[in-house]
Amino acid sequence: MKTSIYDTPIFFERYQQLRQNPISLNEVVEKPTMFSLLPDLNGKKVLDLGCGTGVHLQHYLACGAKKVVGLDLSALMLKQAESNLIAQGYTAEHFRLHCLPMEQLDQIPEQDFDLITSSFAFHYVADFADLVAKISAKLTACGTLIFS
Repeated sequence: MKTSIYDTPIFFERYQQLRQNPISLNEVVEKPTMFSLLPDLNGKKVLDLGCGTGVHLQHYLACGAKKVVGLDLSALMLKQAESNLIAQGYTAEHFRLHCLPMEQLDQIPEQDFDLITSSFAFHYVADFADLVAKISAKLTACGTLIFS
């Protein structure tokens, strides 16, 4: 069974500190670039692979997404994501979180995503071709994949 280094309390705490830095690579390059590539999200269903603490999920909902789904291997990350989403006023009708490795994407019940994203997470996957096949099966016919 796969485990996540992010579930180690000290690692998780240090990661949170790193992410709070306003001049980090994530804040200065990654998020602006990823968000600039987004299609219109009004009424759309979005999946974020390696969603971490749900920062991208919150952004997608703020951009009008109807439903967001997050998948991450770290239970601590997902606990923080849920707390963050609820603090923003979102409920179970707006989001769903799954504690699974990306390689098990086919095990989530949700289908027909308009958009699937993944930020700085694909490097954890050994069989990229298999993951892309699973992503393709979860997308609508005109769905989009955006990743770094």
